[in-house]
Amino acid sequence: MKSTHSQPRLDCSIETGWTIHIYNRQRQLLCTLDPSHGWAVATGMVIGLLLAVVGFNLSTPQISNSPDNESAPVTAPLQLD
Repeated sequence: MKSTHSQPRLDCSIETGWTIHIYNRQRQLLCTLDPSHGWAVATGMVIGLLLAVVGFNLSTPQISNSPDNESAPVTAPLQLD
């Protein structure tokens, strides 16, 4: 005779999201990573990259082609006579 109670099926949906649980050797939960953590890491990496590019561009010296710098005589900072 068949059982009238059927086991419920698991819902396999891609839209449910994800969660990562990290355990230690004694199977105690250390931390949980949710999708919002992934977005925060990705946003931080993009902002860090933009700041690095802007900082690199600001730190490079600008070469000017003005003739005033070439004609000025060069003297030592502590010139002794």
